[in-house]
Amino acid sequence: MRFKMVIAGLAVTLGALTLSTALVSAATTIEKSHGIYYSRNQAIPLYHDPELTRPSGKTLDPAIDSWQAFYENINEAGQVVSVDLGGNQWVNTAIKAVYHNVAHNSAIYLEAFSGGKSIQLYSDPELKQPIGKLDPTISDWKITAVDYINESELIYSVDLGNNQWASIEAFPYMLPKAVMVDADNTLVNLAGQPTGKVTNTDINYLTFGVKYINDKVFINLGTDDQWIAADQVVPSLIP
Repeated sequence: MRFKMVIAGLAVTLGALTLSTALVSAATTIEKSHGIYYSRNQAIPLYHDPELTRPSGKTLDPAIDSWQAFYENINEAGQVVSVDLGGNQWVNTAIKAVYHNVAHNSAIYLEAFSGGKSIQLYSDPELKQPIGKLDPTISDWKITAVDYINESELIYSVDLGNNQWASIEAFPYMLPKAVMVDADNTLVNLAGQPTGKVTNTDINYLTFGVKYINDKVFINLGTDDQWIAADQVVPSLIP
């Protein structure tokens, strides 16, 4: 039985979409940003520099919650430690605010699987403006953009095209682009009948689809005889 596979390990880098990079010091870099900084209506202090060593004496207007970020200061660990809200007005992202940063497509996911659920859609990645719901007759959705939160690699929401955003937590399953298979595994066909096993479990296998088979999530590894239960792969990513 032949499979389509990835011989090398799955190498992905999550985080902000890099548009340009300039060296600031040995520890940090400055990159352009299209993210939104949420102050949660706090009077957060502003600084003249990305290292936050020169306070301006001013604060954000607490009457305003969302702020466009133009640049972000990233440390060696890939964390956004401060963002410029325009004119060298830097804020500390460690303060309890939610900083959103959108990147095109997804480095790790092939598609979002709704499983026939009528999932709420929003016009914005922050999920504040509801616009409708997904068609429950369709289960497979291409991801055109993802929204990362704060300085982490956590994905907050996904865009399914034309600014139709949904919470990543609303989907029964997010299909990875490649998976590793557990040693104790069983392949089935679309009827759920066993068709064999994956014998080489030391490599990454590309994925080609996801379905419910007998009310359980299965991932396609190639042909219609090569479906494997999502809980038999790594990462299974089942909530």
